[in-house]
Amino acid sequence: MLPRRLAFVLIFLGACSPMENATVNSTPVTSILARIEAGEGFSTRDVLEFQSQPNLLNELIDSLQTRPPQNKLAAVRLLIEMGRPVLKAEGELPDRPAPYINDPKAVAYLANSLNDNESDVRNLASKTLVWEVPEILVRNHSKELIESIRHRPTIDEAALLLGLTSNETARTMINTNKELHDVDPEATRMAFARLGDWKAENAVIDAYIQAKEPREKADYARKLGYIGTVRSVLTLARDIRTPETYVWKMNSRRSMRLHVIEGLHQAFLNEPVFWRPFFKPENDLYYETIERWLTRNLGVTSDRPRPEFLYEEDAPIIPGQGH
Repeated sequence: MLPRRLAFVLIFLGACSPMENATVNSTPVTSILARIEAGEGFSTRDVLEFQSQPNLLNELIDSLQTRPPQNKLAAVRLLIEMGRPVLKAEGELPDRPAPYINDPKAVAYLANSLNDNESDVRNLASKTLVWEVPEILVRNHSKELIESIRHRPTIDEAALLLGLTSNETARTMINTNKELHDVDPEATRMAFARLGDWKAENAVIDAYIQAKEPREKADYARKLGYIGTVRSVLTLARDIRTPETYVWKMNSRRSMRLHVIEGLHQAFLNEPVFWRPFFKPENDLYYETIERWLTRNLGVTSDRPRPEFLYEEDAPIIPGQGH
């Protein structure tokens, strides 16, 4: 027979075992998923910490494939952030994620997610593959992307995703699948332009040149970046000295050159010169650096004078609006 004191200790430990076992069995992934289910968000510091842990991304992917949480969309958003390369601290800049995704495991998961049961997950995966993954990584999954879209042609950005595959089967699908046309005719035209249809490309270039409304012009700049052909890229590059500005917030102004640069970023996702700067530029060195890159790499120069420096003016303080 056990001594009464020892028996009491064992009974006490047994009563506590569920909590202790939960702690013992807890892993970084289960902790992350618990935070997601609790509706917590993740800061950039959190993401960088997760990225520093070996195999954590693999474990998260495995968990999503075998035991998906209720809030799977939030988990996939975190996975996307963890799939970005880490830009190491330099000067005053801190460690931070890059504005594109290059982890092959994360890209493969997104490609597989085009068949997910949740439409929100499918659409997030498709949009991310189109706008945030370098083309070469997308092409690695051309066959499975084509098959997924063949069965689900109404996925957001489906035509644009097919256009990135540079695959003849994809071209045929875009040309013959009525659903793709009906869902988004403009995306279909962009995909054709990317695949070498010069009439479609001319139409988008002309629409960019003729656009008068700032949001429309900015939208077409991004579309030209997606198309990424020589003429599309040169159209943007030759407009790097556009003097256009527009009202941004209240009475502040923003340079249309920023949208030209955003379009060029889309064409060259992993080129740092086109990334949105961490600190707000304060002088013309920002534009000079980009112009030198365009001259060195694309042979683009401009006879137009560089406009007076403008990035984004701060919104003015208006009395009575809580400032």
